[in-house]
Amino acid sequence: MITFHDVSKSFITNNGQKIKAVDQVNLTIQAGEIFGIIGFSGAGKSTLLRLINGLELPSSGSVEVAGQNLAQLSANELAKARQNVSMIFQQFHLLWSRTVIENVQLPLEIIGTPKTQSLQKAKELIELVGLAGLEDKYPSELSGGQKQRVGIARALANDPKILLCDEATSALDPQTTQEILELLININKRLKITIVLITHEMDVIQQICDHVAVMSDGRIIEMGEVVDIFKHPQHTLTRQMVQSTGIDMNESLIDLWAQYSNVYPKGTLIQLTFDEQTVDLPIVTALSQKYDIPISIVYAQIHTLKTDNLGKMIIHIEVEEAQLKQLLQSFINAGVQAEVIDHE
Repeated sequence: MITFHDVSKSFITNNGQKIKAVDQVNLTIQAGEIFGIIGFSGAGKSTLLRLINGLELPSSGSVEVAGQNLAQLSANELAKARQNVSMIFQQFHLLWSRTVIENVQLPLEIIGTPKTQSLQKAKELIELVGLAGLEDKYPSELSGGQKQRVGIARALANDPKILLCDEATSALDPQTTQEILELLININKRLKITIVLITHEMDVIQQICDHVAVMSDGRIIEMGEVVDIFKHPQHTLTRQMVQSTGIDMNESLIDLWAQYSNVYPKGTLIQLTFDEQTVDLPIVTALSQKYDIPISIVYAQIHTLKTDNLGKMIIHIEVEEAQLKQLLQSFINAGVQAEVIDHE
């Protein structure tokens, strides 16, 4: 559906400086999946999104959407190709002088759809996004979540094949964010639409995405299935992002360990990661009994990903080096990822 081949995109600033926003990116997004692109501000996420809908063309390399190389299309062909790609935004971008139904009808008006037909389509979409009964309300009368639902309905008006989400939940509270993510999953399943979502929040990736690409300084530094990225993050930045979802949202492992340093002044702190097959098994208890080792559970939580459950646990033990290696190997043999994060 979407393929990037060695894509770079550079801009020239007002003072003549060359900025490479996207640097040698290769990725493939399959039709019908929800693909996440995560990174901090300035990572190149938004530029990558604009390359997908043809608002920007690559400085080098090629972007193919639905089999078409966007840089090789004429102006008319590009405009037609863009009709298959819609976008929802962080700040909604609704027309405040138009009602809910009039906002949803806008894309259909632009392409000359007969009014009766556009009205019927808008009503169907408003019901789909859960706003039935609010057709005649103005944006100023809506909550943030309701405004975003209008934006989603409007984006679907042209029956696009691809829906781009530019930080679509960043301006919303946690409960509303959850509702919007559930709506996007429902739309993906019902309409078989490909969704590309950019965010700086790993929790969003965790809940909704099939695959994820992690960006930094214009490059993709890590990419794969979400469950694999959570189980085995390779890059330091990815590890930090994954850890941020599991320990009180803002605490690092070092912060957590500091809370328990008086309770456990010495010993070894181990992080365990359980997958769908091992998350419900009493592996820690079994190994504690097998080796006659007291194991203290410092932290434990089960994360619900889109397709799998993933368990995280931090344990404390006091053992000799040889027994520590034996225990770590036993966890690995049982299908559990085990990593020493502090050792004294």
